[in-house]
Amino acid sequence: MKKLLHKNTFAKNVGLLAGGTAGTQALTLLIAPLLTRLYSPEDFGLVAVYSSLLAMISSLSSLTYEMAIPLPKDDEEAAHIMLLSLLITAGISLITTVISLFFADVITRVLGVSGLVEYFWLLPVGVILTGVYKVFNNWAVRIKAFSKIAATKVHQSLAATAIQLLAFNYGSIALLLAQVVGQTTGSFGLARLAITELQHKKNRLNNICQAAFRYRKFPLYSSWEVIVNIAAIQLPSILFASSFGVFSVGLYSLSNRVLTLPMSVIGHAVSQVFFSDAAKAHHEGRLKDLVNNTHSRLAHIVLPPLLMLIVVAPDLFSIVFGERWRQAGVYAVWMSPWIYFQFVSSPISTVYVVLERLRVGALFQLTAFLFRGASLIIGIMSGDILFAIALFSVVSAICYIGLLVMVMNMVGNHGISYLLHDLNALFIGGLCVFPLIIGMFLKNIYPDAWLFLFPLSLIAITGRYWIIFRGNT
Repeated sequence: MKKLLHKNTFAKNVGLLAGGTAGTQALTLLIAPLLTRLYSPEDFGLVAVYSSLLAMISSLSSLTYEMAIPLPKDDEEAAHIMLLSLLITAGISLITTVISLFFADVITRVLGVSGLVEYFWLLPVGVILTGVYKVFNNWAVRIKAFSKIAATKVHQSLAATAIQLLAFNYGSIALLLAQVVGQTTGSFGLARLAITELQHKKNRLNNICQAAFRYRKFPLYSSWEVIVNIAAIQLPSILFASSFGVFSVGLYSLSNRVLTLPMSVIGHAVSQVFFSDAAKAHHEGRLKDLVNNTHSRLAHIVLPPLLMLIVVAPDLFSIVFGERWRQAGVYAVWMSPWIYFQFVSSPISTVYVVLERLRVGALFQLTAFLFRGASLIIGIMSGDILFAIALFSVVSAICYIGLLVMVMNMVGNHGISYLLHDLNALFIGGLCVFPLIIGMFLKNIYPDAWLFLFPLSLIAITGRYWIIFRGNT
């Protein structure tokens, strides 16, 4: 891997972040079949609702000021933004604590997750830890400490896994604590980098106020973009819980978790490295090429395994996770278009931040949220969760296609020639998965045919990744 990546700084940094995340996700995948047998879908459903609430609140924990940390040329100004972000995070956490103390019973009853009320105190704890981690993580991105970020991912996963396996007798509280402790481990790991830097800076209140005014577009515009984007992703779990029960939410959450694995391993790493390099690329007039190359590689990376999952998801889920999780595989098939276009467009959407076109990004995300929210409500009103998931996925895919088109046009890539990257990746991915497709066609004659042809597709995908990482997409 070092031999393949040492000449390409962007690929090397992505490799560092993706490598650390891949290690944690590999561990998650290894224990997932065990966890689905130790915990019930109801347990996963409660955790999914908690995670959704946490994600929406923590997305505004510092009013998105933390996104501005990598931007200033001067480290002292960046340090002022970091302190500002930490102060706002403390304030948001305090507000969440007050709400949790007085309204936990009402909130959990309205959401249809009364079993969560006794653990609701974990929400403000999660908000402060997640918020602090995001702030320190963006400082690490600024100083390009990607190996440190990767290390925290590993520590998070190890801590969470230990709690999930050792405390399974306690049910959903073990899953909740695992998530909170995981965030704590990561925060402490990155805090040392930032604190060392802050000791050499003159941090005065007026400097912090000046930084708040200079980057005011982030809370004014970017915060709305972030919250509506997060809400569109997390609202299904919350609304499904109140409409279809936590059992269905547990199935949905497993599908979402499996499908977003590439997003966690590659997408988030690419997003951080892209954001770190995009400002410089913009000043040097090569932002268009950076966006095009990033989009192309993302398409070629995600499509082969995603196509494989579409072909065999229900059978694969029942074998790996247990028969009671088969329906989660059906959900995964319908969610795939949404996940794909989210994967190839979200990492490069930070172009809005780099170009400081935050208002445009916020307006687009708000419009997309309204369409996605409407599709979700219509689906729920039908009384069929599968129809609700399918409709939400189709509308979400269309919205992310719109995001991709807007980003490409913003960097000067007019027309739709860049969509040829997606078609090319689809064709090559289809060739990789072709043996598995034949196996599914033979299923009525030889029920286990797909199991024998599955390794051939895996070998083809592995070969394809070898070509991609050598730089020849």
